[in-house]
Amino acid sequence: MSNAPTLAVGFRRLNLVWASSWEHGANRLLGPRLGLPELPTIIWPDRRPVRRGSWKTPYIAEWVGDRPFVWVDDEADETEFTGDHQFVFPVDARIGLTATDFVAIRSWAAGKSFADKAYPTHP
Repeated sequence: MSNAPTLAVGFRRLNLVWASSWEHGANRLLGPRLGLPELPTIIWPDRRPVRRGSWKTPYIAEWVGDRPFVWVDDEADETEFTGDHQFVFPVDARIGLTATDFVAIRSWAAGKSFADKAYPTHP
């Protein structure tokens, strides 16, 4: 896992959250391999099909509210959200995040204000 140190310290301005279908399993199975502390996890109430995009979209939208956010996912595409405070970053699951990806995400986040935004408490 060559990007583990980058994940652990690369996004200090952002609150990392698991939005994985693995739910809490992501903390148990992936977190240690990526050098991440235990992270909040979005729990999916159901997985109803949606007309377009990912079934995760409505739940992520509810979680983040009006906070600026980056959603990195192998199931998402750029059309999931359209606001200027939203950055959907599709990633190829076979490759993972690259150094170029980290630069793009950091560059986007550098211009956003994360102050005074409520961060929900979820299980």
